[in-house]
Amino acid sequence: MFKLSDLFRDTETAIQKNLVAIKRFDQLIEDILDDDDLSHIVDNTIRIAETTCHDVTLLQSSGQLLSTLSTCAKTIKRDTSEASGFDKTAAYLAKAVQSELQDNVFSGISNFWDVFFEGKAWSKQTSRIWECYTSYEKAEECERTRTNQSIITLKEEMTETQVWEWLDFFREKFLNQLNGPIEEPLKNCEVMLETNTPRLRAQYCNTKVMKSTIRTAADAQADFVIRSGELSGDKPQWEDVRVVAEFTKQTDSSARKAKFTQLSRYVREIFCAQPLRRFVHCFFFLKTKFELWVFDRTGAYSSGLKSIVSEKEMFVRAISSYLLMSDEELGLDLSTSKVGENLFVTINGINDDPTMQFKINPEPIVRPQRLITRGTTCFETVDKLSVVKYAWTSVKGCSEIDFLKVALPVRGVVNYITSDEVYRTSEHLGNLDFTDADAWDLKTETLIISRGTHLMQPTVSPWDRDRKLIRIAITPRGQPLNTSKTTLEFIVGIRDAILGHRRLYDRGILHGDISEGNIVLTSPNAGDESKGMLIDLDHSVGLIESLKTDDELSLTGTMKFMAIERLQVAVDNEPTIQRTIRHDLESFFYVFLVGCIEYEVVPESKSRNLDSWCTRDVASNYTSKVGYVGVFEVLVLKNFTPSFLGLKDLANSLKTILFGEIGQNYTTPYDCSSMYEEIIGAFNKTIQQITGKINLRLSKIVIPIDTSLTDKSSITQIDQS
Repeated sequence: MFKLSDLFRDTETAIQKNLVAIKRFDQLIEDILDDDDLSHIVDNTIRIAETTCHDVTLLQSSGQLLSTLSTCAKTIKRDTSEASGFDKTAAYLAKAVQSELQDNVFSGISNFWDVFFEGKAWSKQTSRIWECYTSYEKAEECERTRTNQSIITLKEEMTETQVWEWLDFFREKFLNQLNGPIEEPLKNCEVMLETNTPRLRAQYCNTKVMKSTIRTAADAQADFVIRSGELSGDKPQWEDVRVVAEFTKQTDSSARKAKFTQLSRYVREIFCAQPLRRFVHCFFFLKTKFELWVFDRTGAYSSGLKSIVSEKEMFVRAISSYLLMSDEELGLDLSTSKVGENLFVTINGINDDPTMQFKINPEPIVRPQRLITRGTTCFETVDKLSVVKYAWTSVKGCSEIDFLKVALPVRGVVNYITSDEVYRTSEHLGNLDFTDADAWDLKTETLIISRGTHLMQPTVSPWDRDRKLIRIAITPRGQPLNTSKTTLEFIVGIRDAILGHRRLYDRGILHGDISEGNIVLTSPNAGDESKGMLIDLDHSVGLIESLKTDDELSLTGTMKFMAIERLQVAVDNEPTIQRTIRHDLESFFYVFLVGCIEYEVVPESKSRNLDSWCTRDVASNYTSKVGYVGVFEVLVLKNFTPSFLGLKDLANSLKTILFGEIGQNYTTPYDCSSMYEEIIGAFNKTIQQITGKINLRLSKIVIPIDTSLTDKSSITQIDQS
């Protein structure tokens, strides 16, 4: 039987053996010093002990991770941020990236080297560096045979210290020759320089712990990073990293998955710190093998394992190549320009759209937290009137640009200004040959690799992975729904967004992804009196012929706000159903509930949330949501925060409209258009009640009058009014 004493004893042992960072206990210490509630302290102590022992177990088993969280077989294209605390430990981060990368990892791509390292402006120069280096090794090998002295060389079973000793030596004696004469050159080891040879553009270094960019994620320490040669100092940040790597002396079979997962975490950090990054080069160095990787927003692709001894040339040239690659070859963003302290974006309009330049704030107002994602990133203009949005979308069918153009102008929906296409993943992946590539299955504890793509059924075929990075300027900027200052502003914002949804539907577009992040609060103007607007038509469904797409049945949307009927179909592993008005209206209902429970911070009260609706297990999300709707009074209404208690009647009305009197009708009726009127009517009734109470309060306010400045008649007149 499980004993708390055993759990705490194991945690104590882990601390004594220096297997866990003491900073993990910072919050617990703070709670104790603040004399926090005892039950809260005990709960946190047990949780920390459990995660600590779990992580140490993983560490002691050579980094082999437990099976990933259960996910639906269909593609979930968008998630909300992970549940509270999800990213706090390395184990949880590992599970997160494994879940995202499932069905999206391909290794042993036959022409990987040719695509990324040959035929470049610097390729011949890296061959020259290799020729010089291999001459050195051969000469030193002869000398070692004669003198029996050890030399610095690239070999199998190197410790991390030995790898760094070799890297420092290689840089000092070979790579630095590209920047000019070096001190104490080796005999007969002069690198032949090609015509117009570029100087080294980057530098590699060992790292200290780098602060995570991802909210609540654990800090990380990569074994090796490459950053710009123009940077100085010994503390690289994730926004500076160009290439990242991991070293280990563990056996290739046991360490491969663990090191891949570690690399994936680092790449996730890089993408979060550099949200417009197109792709990332990285590698890991094992006991006898190494493997070169490229990650992008669609997955991870590799050379396959290569021998440190027999394929040494590839490793030497790869290290050299990383330091010579251009920003474009490294996958860095080239779509913005900096002038002084200002950042500019020039959008070269598509078709008849205007070319426009926008001055933007460099810090995104929206950035993706995940690795495999559409990468939606938004910047506000300095004048705060507009937003420039980047997103990776399919090259097939209609994009958000097409939907926004048809929706212009629809009151209650964000307005389109201009757009263009920035980049396609086919520009770096297009020439890869996946014929004999291996597909990885990350769900199991031990790595399973299917030899050859004919044995696999990936979520997206490697031949159908092309994505384009589009850029759209939209207006108004708007404010997040969770910044509502009053309950009236909150429900008016949702009501007006529903009105916008109906107008959009009348134009032949179903939004398809209603969430709290896709409703913004706006200020009314002459052209649009809406106080709430819909944004983000990424997952919209075209109802008219010109907008119809092939993925209308895909399980897309934001998990936390997804309709029960759609979740049920996913759990049953059935082909998902067509999206409907009812599904979106149900999502509006969940947005409303989330606001009533999560938006208000109540002092000295435990925070409440509905995060059980957005775990990585679709079945769990479905069960939880059905349970909450079924036991509505206890699980939902009793969790409304004080300012939202007056909205309980509205909540009950919306629930009845959507799910019936019994609360178990989750299916879409043949004609659900009447739901618009019922739901809007329920909102209007509540809005009128709140407005009436406000007006009544205002009418009772006594306005003080300075009688020395007015006569009796004017006072009487004011009283009567």
